[in-house]
Amino acid sequence: MKIRGFVLLLLFFTGLVSGQDFSVENYTVDISVNPDYSFDVIEKYDVDFKIPKHGLIRSIITQYDFTDNEGAIENRKIKFSDIEVPGNNFSVTPKIVREMGGDLEIKIGSASKTVIGNQNYEIRYKVKDALIVEDSLVMFYWNLKPSNWDADFKKIKFNVRLPEGAVISAENCFTYSGDHENPEVSDEFDFDFSNRTYSGISQPNFVSAQGQSVTVLIKLDKKIFSGASSSLIDKSEYQWMAILAGFLGLFGLVWLIFGRDRKTISFTSYYPPKGIDPAMAGYLIDDREDTSDLISLLPKWGADGLISIEEIPKTNSAGKTDIRLSRLGTISADAPSYEKTMFNGLWGGFSIDAFPQIAEVLKMFSPNIDLNSVKSELEISNKTDTVLMSSLQKTFYYNMISAKSQLKKSAMKFYEISGEKAKILTAGIGFLLTVLGTGYFVFKYGIIAGISAFAVFLFISLMSSYMRKKNRQGDRVLSELKGFRQFIKLAEVERIKTLLKDDPKYFEKTMSYALAFGLLDKWASKFDGLDVPQPQWYSGNSSTKMSNGFSGTNFVHSFKGAMAAASYAMVSSPSGSGSGSRSSSGFRSSGSSHSSGGGHSGGGFGGGGGKSW
Repeated sequence: MKIRGFVLLLLFFTGLVSGQDFSVENYTVDISVNPDYSFDVIEKYDVDFKIPKHGLIRSIITQYDFTDNEGAIENRKIKFSDIEVPGNNFSVTPKIVREMGGDLEIKIGSASKTVIGNQNYEIRYKVKDALIVEDSLVMFYWNLKPSNWDADFKKIKFNVRLPEGAVISAENCFTYSGDHENPEVSDEFDFDFSNRTYSGISQPNFVSAQGQSVTVLIKLDKKIFSGASSSLIDKSEYQWMAILAGFLGLFGLVWLIFGRDRKTISFTSYYPPKGIDPAMAGYLIDDREDTSDLISLLPKWGADGLISIEEIPKTNSAGKTDIRLSRLGTISADAPSYEKTMFNGLWGGFSIDAFPQIAEVLKMFSPNIDLNSVKSELEISNKTDTVLMSSLQKTFYYNMISAKSQLKKSAMKFYEISGEKAKILTAGIGFLLTVLGTGYFVFKYGIIAGISAFAVFLFISLMSSYMRKKNRQGDRVLSELKGFRQFIKLAEVERIKTLLKDDPKYFEKTMSYALAFGLLDKWASKFDGLDVPQPQWYSGNSSTKMSNGFSGTNFVHSFKGAMAAASYAMVSSPSGSGSGSRSSSGFRSSGSSHSSGGGHSGGGFGGGGGKSW
């Protein structure tokens, strides 16, 4: 007898621990459906905890595979906002997790405190994108008490208030209860349809057990939602688009004021502007310091008699064409700093004359660089008058960096100072927005908004570096350069013949500009068959002669190979520089006119449940 009593006592406690540890004695839910297709929910729970607990966890499914009355499947994301739990501590699943398919989870209570016995909780939230629109109907189809609650509900009362103009009765308002997918209208509630409010209260001895649901379906005339968007697109959820568009618009305005050149009228010109070398011409055309701008100085120096260029059979291990440069003169003392850096660097003079300057530039690009090591690489004990381009690999790189910086600095006299300041400020703001703003958009609006914000802010930051506006002097020079470039593109042979009569060396004096403009092939081909003297400063492997004269095409084919080898050598750098549960089965629309409404318990949106913790 004693053993039997012990077993019964053991079974009692085992059942208490493994079974329900709380029940919902009374549950009231008030819902207000708004004309903008949203609705506000207030859930009130009178809970009886049988053992000490911290509180409740309320979970709601946020994504569904919804099948409409035509059989089309739609992935519907339900949006929740304005979540409150008055009088209690609570936490909510981060929005970014919900965006990735996770459930909404509202955790109520404190980890440092437990409660037992009767407790009262109230949960408030707004729901969007949860109404079903089909033809002339708008349907409210919502689980008031979803099936995945770890407790019995002993009394349920609900009120669903509808917008102005709603007409409701037992013909368009239905409640389903009991086991999942029960299609019969519930007889466990007493209903009321007054004052545009569909109300229900459970009858005595009612119990909604674990696995059972209470679902409401209301079919409304679409006209009562007139004036609101029936697309169910929540405009507030997409306000981030307007914000990003505003940033782009503001950046566009700043660009127009500080970054866009004034319109200039270009007149055909046969020569470049006075005092503008090809490197500067290339920079002013596109507002950028390119390697090709500085490489174009080589044919200029050749035409000026300062160097000779010889293409030689490949001797380097890489099997690439090599170039021998020979110094025939010295650079003018009045030459721009970038030209001096390029010219002197060819013969080993740069590291001695200007290392402090290049060190400053290198520190900007690589703060941890070993300057002593760099200086050792650059120092050449004996200056030379002849150099192979292949020997400049991994050393001339530093000269190129410095020359680009000097070219940009020299070009600033053609630009507005205010534009440069605006560029720096805008780039800084763009960088800060990229770093800080992206995170804000992710947590405020979701991951898609965050990715979009990152792209927009990065675009602003990068494009700011090109925000340069020329001053009046720059406008004048640019106008002449455009006219000269246009002539190089479209020049007629007869006009070129006339220019060659006046200046037989017209081709070699202008080819460096064509190289800077990226038009050397087009320009050289216009001289095919003309009486043009072979540039004496260049010696290539291929013939530049035609039966009836000079072959610009053959010349440029050979010369471009030489320039490619030069460019490769000059820029080669040294080494070292949602676990949430998505509704898997989904549900179908309930557009049927069946007397039971066409719905069922557990149907509609608002699935989920709750538990204690």
